[in-house]
Amino acid sequence: MKKLGSESRNTGHRQHRNRPADKDPALMRRAQVIDKAALSLGYAGVYSSFLLHTFRSAEKFGLDPRDILIELGRRKVVGGQEDMVVDVALALSKAKAYGLW
Repeated sequence: MKKLGSESRNTGHRQHRNRPADKDPALMRRAQVIDKAALSLGYAGVYSSFLLHTFRSAEKFGLDPRDILIELGRRKVVGGQEDMVVDVALALSKAKAYGLW
């Protein structure tokens, strides 16, 4: 472009893209981890917005996060129903306590 006489405009796009995520927290709020629970999201057909809620509920009720995700998928939850995670975890913990699960 410089040979044609036009100035190159640098918008900073490349600089922003190459900046480490720890320098700009808006890029990544937490590290991307591919573990058994994250893989279960795809298997169950559940949105990724459910994952953090699932981890919290699993810890609170002493359950495996994968079991909660599979049950959420069985119930065919959709985005915006993250409050169902606690309901499912409570139901699973009761079933576990009564030996039904």
